[in-house]
Amino acid sequence: MLTEKDFKISAGKGAFASVSFLRKEDNVLYFDFNYKSDEVKSPEKVTIEFELPSNKVFSFWSPVNQLARGLAMSCRGNYSESRLAYGAPILSAIGQDGENLATVAVSDAKTPLEIKAAINEGNANVCYRISLFTIRIAEISEYNAKIRIDLRNIPYYDAIKNVNFWWETDCGYTPAFVPEAAKAAVYSSWYTFHKNLKTETILEQCRSSKPLGMDVVIFDDGWQTDETCGGYRRCGDWQVTANKIPDMKTLVDEVHSIGMKFMLWYSVPFIGKESDSWEHFKDMVLDEGDRGWCCLDPRFPEVREYLIGIYEKAAKEWGLDGFKLDFIDAFRLTEVSMDYDERRDFLSVEDAVHHLLIDVMKRLRAINPQMLFEFRQAYIGPAVKTFGNMLRVSDCPNDSLINRVGIGDLRLTSGKTAVHGDMLMWNRTDSVEFAAKQIIAVLYGVPQISVDLTELPKEHFDMVKFYLGFWNENKDALLEGEFIPLNPESNYSAFIGKTDKKVIATAYTGNLLSLSCSEDEIVIVNGTGRAGIVLDSCSDFDASVEIYDCTGNIIAKYDESFGNLTKLNIPVSGLAKIIKQ
Repeated sequence: MLTEKDFKISAGKGAFASVSFLRKEDNVLYFDFNYKSDEVKSPEKVTIEFELPSNKVFSFWSPVNQLARGLAMSCRGNYSESRLAYGAPILSAIGQDGENLATVAVSDAKTPLEIKAAINEGNANVCYRISLFTIRIAEISEYNAKIRIDLRNIPYYDAIKNVNFWWETDCGYTPAFVPEAAKAAVYSSWYTFHKNLKTETILEQCRSSKPLGMDVVIFDDGWQTDETCGGYRRCGDWQVTANKIPDMKTLVDEVHSIGMKFMLWYSVPFIGKESDSWEHFKDMVLDEGDRGWCCLDPRFPEVREYLIGIYEKAAKEWGLDGFKLDFIDAFRLTEVSMDYDERRDFLSVEDAVHHLLIDVMKRLRAINPQMLFEFRQAYIGPAVKTFGNMLRVSDCPNDSLINRVGIGDLRLTSGKTAVHGDMLMWNRTDSVEFAAKQIIAVLYGVPQISVDLTELPKEHFDMVKFYLGFWNENKDALLEGEFIPLNPESNYSAFIGKTDKKVIATAYTGNLLSLSCSEDEIVIVNGTGRAGIVLDSCSDFDASVEIYDCTGNIIAKYDESFGNLTKLNIPVSGLAKIIKQ
């Protein structure tokens, strides 16, 4: 068993650090990490190293690595970076059969740290390194955190979910309240229009999207500037441009009359050098802003109050239902912002961002307790979950693979917080089956649609209607049921969502799907790109079968006696509904 003697610690000059054993619970080991300095100061980086056998280790999982799952050499390392507004402090070693081999997690999700793992070429062990204080923090003389190492032979996804439960129950990261609207399908303006926003065009999309089952609209970048090109040179004033939006309150009221919630985009940290606010805040920034804009420094109380006041005023005057708060992970200390400034009330950027978010949520939820807040990868960890109630996959336009992987990763660490896919877009000249793959990739999260619904070909429109209808009818299994993501090393070969009576399984990479079919209703979605699915049902039963194409047409209906292997002629991007007799 791993003991405190197996840890090697480097604490820097004038500091002492130790790891002590706390307890063992069913092969889950808990250790206490303590740091002390001989003076109050911003600590140097501290490293904690230990080794475990590499037996059966086939891949690694972290919430920030996306497609990088393989083993790494000691000079590189698999890593999990964590700070308040980035990642989460967890790294998991997994066997090829999906079993957990070692899931390492830290209790502190706010202090900047990294967890790395790599193969020791000398002895074929896995060398783990936890590095704390990887970015400068506030001056301290003492620090404490818990290290949790799960060595149980259980499914890897259960090990990760158990860490999330530990963060929520034992580490003080109680997740924010999740209103029902946070779990509603969304229409987003971003990929459809980018900054080319107009009141009537967005209302046309809302009138088309509401009947399809979308109950929320996100009004993205472009409402605050006459520009239609990229960049954030004009960010910072957050005044509505009348050339695009004559009256924001009227627009919000119109959207409400359609029956949809209205969320508005803000780039939280950015202030452009062409904004009216630049002259006032130009010496309260974190970087030089060679791109034409900078990141505001939240360590200045004036900066925090300015941002909060903007959101508070918008919520009150326009009747907003939510905020898409973007780029929070861009708050980072640089060489430009290292020098002391007496106007700051925080030394640590992480502490200042935390305080900013506390005050934002407090004041906006006082206006509307059901207020929606969308954050996106990679600021998705347990600390951020105490504020946001919608966590979205990072931008991946037209990329169903990255969207699928992002959904799987987020579902594992998000608990009951609503997980959203990135906004869905596709080329309307593409086949309807390929377009359907975009929605199939995010079935186990909340879909956000961002195509021009008024110009879609009819079969594409029918596909969206069918799959959003299917998603809304089956949210109990897809979104709120037991979630089983298979084969992370293969970028998730299949997702399974289960209730007591229903199971919905989606195959993504292989046409053989093994499933313990104890439920009365079974749905198989074919996301593989090839026709036909062979079901290994693990039992014998009789059932009625309906086969659908991706636009909702029933193309076959029959009774079937299922045995160990049964072929279902499900077309590409179609599905089968199986009801036991």
